[in-house]
Amino acid sequence: MKNKLFLYSMHVNEKQLQELDRLTGKTDRSEMRIAAIVHATDVFPDAGDWVPGVLDSLRAHGYNVRIKDLNRSTDFDDCDIIWICGGHTYYLRYILQNTGADDAIVRAVAQGKVFAGWSAGAVVAGPTTQFFDLMGDDPEQAPEVVDDGLQLTEYVVVPHCNNPAYRESALLTEERLRASGFKTIPLNDDQVVVIDGYDSMHIV
Repeated sequence: MKNKLFLYSMHVNEKQLQELDRLTGKTDRSEMRIAAIVHATDVFPDAGDWVPGVLDSLRAHGYNVRIKDLNRSTDFDDCDIIWICGGHTYYLRYILQNTGADDAIVRAVAQGKVFAGWSAGAVVAGPTTQFFDLMGDDPEQAPEVVDDGLQLTEYVVVPHCNNPAYRESALLTEERLRASGFKTIPLNDDQVVVIDGYDSMHIV
């Protein structure tokens, strides 16, 4: 089974979401069940101010969204899309490993589930989480630093490349990744990379 990924930096529009629909193989969004993982925001005290709005935006587009608490369950049988929120890259990768969700997600994607990730959620889909401290994610905020990504794709997404707050650090991060032998996909805040197997990738 080909891995199906929908990875983005910050914003998505209707045209881009149609690509997500295509990956699911369904036409009715009310039947597209999203398991939303928001643990990347656990270390941010103000996350309650903006995370609900992000999820409500997905619901406003017609999707069936439910928050997935990985401390309670890592079973993804009841969803079509595993969607991971942006936030702290290293804490996110830690919680995925600590709960065993990383292996469960890899298995679920191999079985045909769609992986959707925003910012940090997009980063962890790749082969490494190295160098994202350069973009402000303090590794010390994670109980353990896990350098390996989920390896659902051979590319590392570098988000926020046109964001004034991150432009310089994103460029430096990409340079360090490439110098270390990793393939990268730099994304602006309005871009999505759609991956449908290792031989099919395009940016919308």
